[in-house]
Amino acid sequence: MYATQQLRNEHENIVLALKLLDNLSSNVEAEKPVNLDDLEQLIDFLESFLDHCHRVKEENCLFPALESVGVTKDNGPIGVMLVEHVDGCIFIHAMRETFTNLRIHDSQSRMAFVNAAIGFSHRLKSHIQKETSYFSLADQQLSSEKHQEMINGFDRIEQDHLGLDRHNYYSALLDRLSNTYLNPAE
Repeated sequence: MYATQQLRNEHENIVLALKLLDNLSSNVEAEKPVNLDDLEQLIDFLESFLDHCHRVKEENCLFPALESVGVTKDNGPIGVMLVEHVDGCIFIHAMRETFTNLRIHDSQSRMAFVNAAIGFSHRLKSHIQKETSYFSLADQQLSSEKHQEMINGFDRIEQDHLGLDRHNYYSALLDRLSNTYLNPAE
């Protein structure tokens, strides 16, 4: 198995989370009713899973492996992806900071949240496309031993940064939110 398959699967969940974020932030912008607890749980997913687990897998395992086969870091594709990771953290922080005031219906915070959510979603969708193109390179260029080493690293990171219970919680959360907001029963 290619280690990149795990990252591809995670990207699918992240894209689903972005669809949910787009939907919910659109409702916030239009001042439609939004279940703020659901929105807060989605932000928690983005912070905990995306930023503290998935990103760490890429930075600690995938990117060094790509460097070992000649993909450049400084002034190269990996450097660009690292900068985009930092940008993503800034957007997530901005969403978290402005979210608190959504509960008191502060219009300035509402628009700041919407702008952060839109910026984050747009940037991350583009970022995922770039990364996905490097997965094929990793599949072709890295040895099966290197893939296994990456899988072992992914497992350690997930255990240290998330834990199996939390991973299962987030899978169930995305399913529930998807059924509520993207595929509601007629």
